[in-house]
Amino acid sequence: MASADAKEDSILVKLSNRILLGGLAFCLLVNAVPVEAQSELPPWKERLNCDYPQIYRGLEYCTGMNGKARVIVIDLTDPDIRLKYLIANGKDRYGNIGPCRDVNIVADWNKIGPGCFDPQKPSLYPVFSLFDAVKQLPNAAVVIDSDYGAYTPNNRGHGPEGLTVIDGTRIDGKLNGDTDNNAEERPWLAFGYDPKIQVEFGQLKSGFDDQPIPVWIYTAFGGAPWLVKDGDLGDKETINSCEAADPHSCRATSAQTAVGISKDRWLFFVMMVDIENKNIDAYTIAKFMKDELDVTQAIKLDGGGSSQLYYGGFSETERVIYRGDGRWLSHFLGIVAEPGDGITLGSTPPPSEPPSDDTDLNWWQRIVKGWTDFWSGAGNWWEEQKQKVSDWWAGVKSWWQDLPRRMEEWAYQWFLNWLNQRLNELCGSAGLVPITMAVILYSRRRKGTKH
Repeated sequence: MASADAKEDSILVKLSNRILLGGLAFCLLVNAVPVEAQSELPPWKERLNCDYPQIYRGLEYCTGMNGKARVIVIDLTDPDIRLKYLIANGKDRYGNIGPCRDVNIVADWNKIGPGCFDPQKPSLYPVFSLFDAVKQLPNAAVVIDSDYGAYTPNNRGHGPEGLTVIDGTRIDGKLNGDTDNNAEERPWLAFGYDPKIQVEFGQLKSGFDDQPIPVWIYTAFGGAPWLVKDGDLGDKETINSCEAADPHSCRATSAQTAVGISKDRWLFFVMMVDIENKNIDAYTIAKFMKDELDVTQAIKLDGGGSSQLYYGGFSETERVIYRGDGRWLSHFLGIVAEPGDGITLGSTPPPSEPPSDDTDLNWWQRIVKGWTDFWSGAGNWWEEQKQKVSDWWAGVKSWWQDLPRRMEEWAYQWFLNWLNQRLNELCGSAGLVPITMAVILYSRRRKGTKH
């Protein structure tokens, strides 16, 4: 009997151990899943070489395709990344000199907008160099060419060709005397004042060029053609024919520039350069962006000799990464970032202190930003008001629940005060006389009754 009990105990011990080990293995398997998911890197981090000085938060300079592709990666979750439209200084029809506020020169057919022209050559649109653009934005992390536009020596009859929004003000389009309809025929990329709020590729619907653009757009620039749209790589022939743009711009050349966005948090500015073979066409950069960066939307920007890129993370003599043929352009795009160590994966960078004033915004942007700030704080204000009402109501309920006790105490206190007053009236010097007389008379009457 003892032997049978020992054998049964041994079986139970073995069974318990197996259950324990099985449960432990199951727990390890379940807990291993999120760890493995957290270790995954975005495609650009796996496929690009980013072993370069990274001195900005939320932005990195990387290379790919054996150094031919120069890539600026921007983390759109960083609240302090800013994109600034940099445009040449010129003179308008009213004699004002400053940054252009029109994409066309002054001409007989353009009687609506202020126009903008080179003060020394009124028939030409103003241009400036990459170095001048960097000086215009001293804290720039990156300066890069963007939309097609005027350049030296001979193509200066107008400025930027596509949708052009500078500091919240649109300076192209029919309402400004620009009738090329390029904002309808060509795609564009738009940013809100805070990129974390809104970043969007788009294209105006046909016939809507004279309609107001969304008020959230603070910076916007055009390009063409679409390279990747809604996750699909465009047809090679369609891309290289440069749909909606000059076919010359998409042919094989020494350099091409493009911009694209992934489905999650990454924005890419890409410049591909092959000085020796000059075989970079629009489809080559499109395929690189789709295959290596996994972008969902991408458009081509101005390329060839206009391709120019500045990155502030290198030494003074190395900051100009590529400058095409050195031509001057009517506009560039500047990117501002805070100091840091590049992009931190798996976390959202902390916001810096908000700007102390809005002097860099126009009046409409200040109004929009004021309303945005108001509504962004409305939730907290409403919660505070609800808490105040809740506290007040809790006080009312507590007072109401305590009212019977308070009434009882009040009635009791009132009765005591009344009784005390009556006793004082009865027992005071004036009240003792009638009481004494009544007592004496009552006593005598009782005595007379006894006789």
